[in-house]
Amino acid sequence: ENERTQYEKELFEETALFMGDWALDFLDRVYDLLRAAGMQEKVNKNHLGASVRHTTSDAQQSKSFSRLLTVCLISLFSAMDDKIYQKAVQSVCHFLISETLPFAAKDSSSLCKAIVVAKDDGYGFKGLVPLLTPNLT
Repeated sequence: ENERTQYEKELFEETALFMGDWALDFLDRVYDLLRAAGMQEKVNKNHLGASVRHTTSDAQQSKSFSRLLTVCLISLFSAMDDKIYQKAVQSVCHFLISETLPFAAKDSSSLCKAIVVAKDDGYGFKGLVPLLTPNLT
């Protein structure tokens, strides 16, 4: 039985390593979604910079997308081990610094909310606060 337990332990460790890589790859796909959403909002601006009116259906769809994104991200970050979570926080910070489009701010805020509430260790909060509040005194 000890051999079987050792085998299972090794199998779980290998699976965890694979799942960690998968989680970070999934996060990259989320970034692609946020980029696409931001570009779509940019396209929906008229030449004066004012937003084109959205229908009630558009607003409901956007709200549902944001809610689903937030729940999905919270689940993703909560399931990560500490090492992968720390990499994910660094990845999110990098994304927010270098690629966030102003038109996708709402969805980017879902990303921030998820990274902070997913773990109780404060690591996500500590990583995001300096990034999001550089000019506050």
